[in-house]
Amino acid sequence: MIQGKGIATQGLKLLPAFVKEALQDVDEIVLGVNERNVPARNLYLKTGFVDKNQIYNGPKGPQHILHLKVKKN
Repeated sequence: MIQGKGIATQGLKLLPAFVKEALQDVDEIVLGVNERNVPARNLYLKTGFVDKNQIYNGPKGPQHILHLKVKKN
């Protein structure tokens, strides 16, 4: 089992630098995470995503919309 080894956390912490390098016009990452998926939501929040209390009612149920600003030089 891979879960619980910090691999996703490490990858998400590298994401802003990757986006800054590879997608230079992008200044924000926005994603939806299912309201029932509390571990995933907590992971995203721990790695810098912000929950602005926006909910999208998708086909699989309510989704928290999370935002991560990508700092530009």
